[in-house]
Amino acid sequence: MTTGPQRPGSDPELKRLEYFVGTWTLTGEINTSLFGPGGKFTGTHRNEWSSDGLSLVSKWDEKRPNGVDSGHAAYRYDSDQKTYRYHGVDNTGEAEDSTGTVEGKTWIWTSNPTMENGETLKARFTMKELSPTSYSFRFEIASANGEWTTTMEGKAIKTE
Repeated sequence: MTTGPQRPGSDPELKRLEYFVGTWTLTGEINTSLFGPGGKFTGTHRNEWSSDGLSLVSKWDEKRPNGVDSGHAAYRYDSDQKTYRYHGVDNTGEAEDSTGTVEGKTWIWTSNPTMENGETLKARFTMKELSPTSYSFRFEIASANGEWTTTMEGKAIKTE
């Protein structure tokens, strides 16, 4: 993996993403849902600054109950919209776009994935910084008018 610059761009909001730079080991539990069967999962996320320092680039490999998932993503700060943006693509070619906010040590990413049957869901990925080297996370989904249901929970530990 090519190492990007050690420093992000000049926006303080962009610098806030510095927390995630490094290699993280994830462990957790997936609940049976529209996304597949439940069970334990593990993963490794490797995050570094892009060569221009304007986005955080992530590459991941995960073992899930329904198989292996890998992919890459970019996180950036949109100063016009005053929000964070996420764009990721997994090994099947499925793309995801999310909008993020951060308050204190809690990050909330929201999106509206469309299922194969055409139904559009609401999705929320919440990350809570527990220490400089660990965070918890939870992924929830809801139908357009439904209640939130947790589909995944776990913890990440920074290993490098």
